[in-house]
Amino acid sequence: MNTLICIAAIALTYPVVDTGQTTAYGNNKGQDAHYSANPPSYCDNGDGTISDQVTGLMWTKDPGEKMTLSEAERGAKKCRTGGYSDWRLPSVKELYSLIQLNGTDPDPMGTDTTHLKPFIDDSIFNFSYGKEENGERIIDSQFATSTKYVSTTMGGNETMFGVNFADGRIKGYPISSRRGEGRYYVIYVRNNPDYGINQFKDNGDGTITDEATGLTWMKADSGTGMDWPSALEYAENLELAGYSDWRLPNAKELQSIIDYSRSPDTTDSAAIDPIFDCTPIKNEGGDKDFAHYWTSSTHVGERTTDTAVYFAFGRALGWMNDHRSGKKILMDVHGAGAQRSDPKVGDASTFPYGRGPQGDVIRIENMVRCVRGGTLEPSTERPETSLKSPTTSTAEQSKARNFNIDRFFTRFDTNQDGKVSKAEFTGPEKRFNKIDSDKDGLISREEAEKSPSRKNPEPAGDPRPFDSSAVASVSELSPNTSKPNIIFIYADDMGWTGTSIEMIQNNPETKSDFYKTPNLEKLASQGMVFSQAYAPGPMCTPSRVGILTGKTPAEMHITTPGNGKSDSSKQLITPQFSPNLPNIPTIGTMLKREGYTTALFGKWHIGSNDHAGNHGFDAHDGSTGNKTNGTNEDPKEIFSLTERGIQFMTDCVKSGTPFYLQLSHYAVHTPTQSRPESINKFENSIAGKIHNQANYAGMTWDLDESIGQVLQALENLHISDNTYVVFMSDNGAPGNRRKPNNSPLFAGKGSLYEGGIRIPFIINGPDIKTGYCTEAVSGTDLFSTFAAWAGAETEPDESVSLIPLLQNKTDLFKRTHALLFHYPHYGKGPEQKPQTALIVSNWKLLKDWETNTYQLFDLSNDLEEKNDLSKSNEVKLGEMIQLMDQRLSETQAQLPIQNPDYTPPSEY
Repeated sequence: MNTLICIAAIALTYPVVDTGQTTAYGNNKGQDAHYSANPPSYCDNGDGTISDQVTGLMWTKDPGEKMTLSEAERGAKKCRTGGYSDWRLPSVKELYSLIQLNGTDPDPMGTDTTHLKPFIDDSIFNFSYGKEENGERIIDSQFATSTKYVSTTMGGNETMFGVNFADGRIKGYPISSRRGEGRYYVIYVRNNPDYGINQFKDNGDGTITDEATGLTWMKADSGTGMDWPSALEYAENLELAGYSDWRLPNAKELQSIIDYSRSPDTTDSAAIDPIFDCTPIKNEGGDKDFAHYWTSSTHVGERTTDTAVYFAFGRALGWMNDHRSGKKILMDVHGAGAQRSDPKVGDASTFPYGRGPQGDVIRIENMVRCVRGGTLEPSTERPETSLKSPTTSTAEQSKARNFNIDRFFTRFDTNQDGKVSKAEFTGPEKRFNKIDSDKDGLISREEAEKSPSRKNPEPAGDPRPFDSSAVASVSELSPNTSKPNIIFIYADDMGWTGTSIEMIQNNPETKSDFYKTPNLEKLASQGMVFSQAYAPGPMCTPSRVGILTGKTPAEMHITTPGNGKSDSSKQLITPQFSPNLPNIPTIGTMLKREGYTTALFGKWHIGSNDHAGNHGFDAHDGSTGNKTNGTNEDPKEIFSLTERGIQFMTDCVKSGTPFYLQLSHYAVHTPTQSRPESINKFENSIAGKIHNQANYAGMTWDLDESIGQVLQALENLHISDNTYVVFMSDNGAPGNRRKPNNSPLFAGKGSLYEGGIRIPFIINGPDIKTGYCTEAVSGTDLFSTFAAWAGAETEPDESVSLIPLLQNKTDLFKRTHALLFHYPHYGKGPEQKPQTALIVSNWKLLKDWETNTYQLFDLSNDLEEKNDLSKSNEVKLGEMIQLMDQRLSETQAQLPIQNPDYTPPSEY
């Protein structure tokens, strides 16, 4: 069982399971095999039931003998397999979650099944091909569902959608016909009744997000049809709503947005929620209809690999013989929502009456609706490559190639002058610029034929060794086991002096006088300690946003937990905002693009219903906040988080993939809880002047113990030499004048004084110089640092790679932006009020928005921020104010404003 995926997918109500395709057919990038998703993970419960660890569904294992639909419906009510009485006949979306498109489509006339692979995991489920002794073909392995077609097929038959695990398709099957009631294999399902139910949200930018699957879609479709290679190219070059990571959906992704309650005949619409725009067409009979839509999945058969999977969002038409007239009649044979396959390239007119037993209409130029996000990311595995296409000769491929060029000019050369201008071209501008090699603003036929991103179809023959350059322009698809693993241990509310490590070398006042953290001491002794490290913000949510995106919370407009609701009794009206993280690159999405498997266990606390799975993390715990579900033995979930993290590491080592693991602990945030034995360890110890709470010391000890477990696991897995371990807190400890928990720093959490934002920060790993770094750094710098370790390129921004500092090459460390800290809100203490701070090296400017006054500190001589230099050094004050105003302007920071209804308190 893959624990990693269990945790990741079940956080969504409708996780899409991977198709299982690992072979790329030809050199076109963007195929199903080039991306990986939630691999299937099953548990045989030993009682006739199978638990799907990805979807949360439980299944009966044995389909038994075939039955009619009415028998299947009655059987669900009577079924008691495994001792359960709540079995149901699955919907087509539930049943399709089990399909694996790495099977082999049999020759319909064949009889030998020994060399075949079904489209379901037959090592888990009992599976049978059609039985010759019953007069069946081997492809007759259709399974029943509860989903009935809202229209009819075959000229008026009531129809049920079924999944055929022998040939890997969804079709509408007549419930009864002239030959009697149809008979089907049946397995039942229970649990997760929300599986298959979409939760669409219109983002207002031409995209639709399904919060049930985590996928984001084009609201409109491509508007025109195109062959399969062109569809892949269209998706890979699409730029929409500020994103360029669109892809052609795989079969299971596209099936997830079909609305089986709709059809052209009953709702005069496509089989998709009307929140989407769907281009109508005229079908082969001249009637209003809707298109087939390509997927990135190839349908592999005994006889061919030159067909790709599509879904019919309109009628799934076929040419059938009229038994009365003997003529071919066009009719809906499989229903809107069916999954079939069409040739990838060629001329549809060569199939005047379709093909197959039902004369399936062939449309080689199908439409496209692109997708992004979710758990599907560039594959970390090197796809196998097959260039064989037994039914397509070199001459035929050359003919198809010329046909595509002809079609290109027919589509775009509207004035028929033999060239395509930018005004005529309706595809992505980036695509036009690639084809226009001489940059004269026109595409000639010669340029189109030599287009570097359009690959000539390969001749039939033996597969060549995989060529990654033919698949992608960057190394996003190739595994690189030399890439380092990254572990980020994120403490909650741990102050700068909250450990037993001196944060300034040889200064005992900069460590705790009571808490003990021997494992952190070990980590620090073998790594680098940053003496002047800052959290991106003074509270949890903004800091976490800054870490994940590499951007200052001021720019993200997420500067406090919640939404920044104002108190009308205060002098200032403070900004309000949406606390949800927008769909921009994060550490998760950036590292997944570089081939990493990613996990974020523990606290999320960004937004109300958001979670890490929406932002690039394969494994996560959902929309978590401060609340834990701990036990007496593990009240803060410290050890359960760590245990899952170690299992995640183990799984990644076994699969040979580099990993990113973020352990976002709930400790040492209140309530103060720890194991009884840890509290006992400190109850009889001599209390310190600053720190003296035994239960808080015990909680800190527990957190440190878990870090020791992580370090030991790295040794056991033999990956210490290729793993970076980063430790940091999200903000300072709670503190004020009466409780100077952060001493010698002033104030605490929620304040922009040093006690609120200066935090412990340690990095350990390969090629790191041990010792101390005194440069001012921020948690936002982790984004660029992790990117550099992974070999990713990032744009110059707030985040700056720390690698020069880690290698003692301080002169190479260049920060282009002064460190900005913005908290335009009121908190619970006197120091928790609207403030902005700017740090340049050891200089710090602090603005009080209520009084519109400034304080200036030289932190190299004044850690406690006691000596305000704003009056004695007006030159530096002016420089810093100008820089602060510049940073607030360029980040478009939200500012507090005067409250017109404010009444100052009376002096009497």
